[in-house]
Amino acid sequence: MAIDAAASILTRKVLFALELLDPFTGTPVAKGIRLDARTAGGGAYVVQPTVNRSGRFVWLDNGGEPPANIRYDTGRLPFDSGRVELSAGFPNDRLVRVVLRPTAAYEVPEGVTAVRGTLVASEAAGAKPVADAMVQLAWAMVQPAGWIPPVPASRARLRPGEAITDKDGQFLVLSRLPGKSATVSGYVGYPLPGEPGYDGARISLDVSGAGVKARLQVTRRDTGTSRRTPDDFRFDEALQPGRIPEGRLLGRDLKLDWNELS
Repeated sequence: MAIDAAASILTRKVLFALELLDPFTGTPVAKGIRLDARTAGGGAYVVQPTVNRSGRFVWLDNGGEPPANIRYDTGRLPFDSGRVELSAGFPNDRLVRVVLRPTAAYEVPEGVTAVRGTLVASEAAGAKPVADAMVQLAWAMVQPAGWIPPVPASRARLRPGEAITDKDGQFLVLSRLPGKSATVSGYVGYPLPGEPGYDGARISLDVSGAGVKARLQVTRRDTGTSRRTPDDFRFDEALQPGRIPEGRLLGRDLKLDWNELS
């Protein structure tokens, strides 16, 4: 039974469906997920979902108060747990889609550029990890000149593949390079009014046989401070400084010292 099927008696009984997606394979994730649906008053929603053939969690309408939010617990799966707010109602097609956020344990698919590492307060022995910091991969553009995406604000919504460091400072950032026809605003996902000529411009990255020119951009959510890896940061000993291999996971886990970021 699919939530987006043509109208039928079965469809009319569906209250809504929840689809949790792997951000890079696009595959629905259901096995190993635990759900806790709550009404607006905080009580448990008594109707339990079923999982249909498409891998979606489906709730039937029992005529009672609908759930206002759902917490999903990913357990040992390589995704962060989270919460879905439903107080504003359901989409017209009654399908709620959530793109999961990979943890550092996520197995990187082929063709995805990725960097795994740990962020610490300093390189000193016993230095504390920096938790709850936003980490993103940014690319150097030849035309128009600059870097994308822009450094995020401390509470900005994460784009797919961006990360929040965990309690141990660990992170995994992933990205597919923009396609040949991609525009700056289209790739970033929103207009960039402070950058004249950016929005409609097609992206031309600094890519060569020596890798793609990139940097890691980090924003601490406790202070709002942003820093980045310096231009001469050596990601891979086999490549020039400031470059990473395209289409695969970096061959080593990085240890980033917050004080050495620029």
